[in-house]
Amino acid sequence: MAHHFLCVNMIGEFEPPVIIGNAANPHCFKGVEWKSNKNSWMTSGIMSEWLEKFNRKLKRQDRKILLFLDNATCHPDLQFSNIKLIFLPPNTSKKVTVWDAILWTISSIESIQPSTVTKCFLKAGFPGDQDPKTFVIENDDELFIEIQELVAKLPCDMSTEGYLCVDHGVSTTNVDIDCILESTMSTKHGVM
Repeated sequence: MAHHFLCVNMIGEFEPPVIIGNAANPHCFKGVEWKSNKNSWMTSGIMSEWLEKFNRKLKRQDRKILLFLDNATCHPDLQFSNIKLIFLPPNTSKKVTVWDAILWTISSIESIQPSTVTKCFLKAGFPGDQDPKTFVIENDDELFIEIQELVAKLPCDMSTEGYLCVDHGVSTTNVDIDCILESTMSTKHGVM
């Protein structure tokens, strides 16, 4: 068994994948970044090493980025000069595991066009400073067809609509009871 770590930016540029297995020096995986431990798991040590290497690369390129990560315990909360780590809320998606997402990504990575990734980020509301003419989506049908083609390649029985709506109704934030009480007390007693 092996685990995979993938990193992609808003314009569809992928970092080389990291594959984690239990073999110390596998011959069949030459040309990929291979890490090993006895459980084939991502560890905070492997993640820290990758982040430090990635930060050095970004520093040489004079680039600064935000890196969105799930809240797995192996993802260390570290400070870097050129990377700001943003952790997604716990249980962001209960219907699709991160492992499922990785398998789906690997199975379709060859067919993903950079423009498709960019369109998805822009459609999700991320701001873009690119030339608007380059990334104009004439209509939603064009994007839907691209997504439909990718979903058809997934190794599961899921409709495009099901894939697009998989996280509807999933709580992505924790309700802070202190904030609710403070808000209620302020409103009730006229305190602002």
